[in-house]
Amino acid sequence: MLGLLAELSEQVFQRSEDFVRQLFELDFLHLAIFQNRHANVEVLIRDLSIAPEGNSECL
Repeated sequence: MLGLLAELSEQVFQRSEDFVRQLFELDFLHLAIFQNRHANVEVLIRDLSIAPEGNSECL
């Protein structure tokens, strides 16, 4: 009985550890997406600030 309980406890711990790892990976993915969007906005702002007036090709 104790062996079964120990095995179940280990399985729960392993699944919890996997779940936490997946959450961290998801957070890093969201951070990467946010940083990429932020970088794209900075490039767009820079391009708009150096674009000649009336030049719609830069948009």
